[in-house]
Amino acid sequence: KIIHYKCNCSNEKIDNMLLGLGKKELNDMIEEGKEIEISCNFCDKKYKRSVEHIKNLLNKL
Repeated sequence: KIIHYKCNCSNEKIDNMLLGLGKKELNDMIEEGKEIEISCNFCDKKYKRSVEHIKNLLNKL
């Protein structure tokens, strides 16, 4: 039997993780003014988020 590994990370899950950090942490990221890169702990896929994207997430809180 062949076993396949597939990570279920996604853009939505990364955004939900960022939202879970809270307003202060997101504001700190915005103040730094740099794009952030997040790596999945399981498959090492890289996700990039712009300052504008983080601002949009902050508006959802």
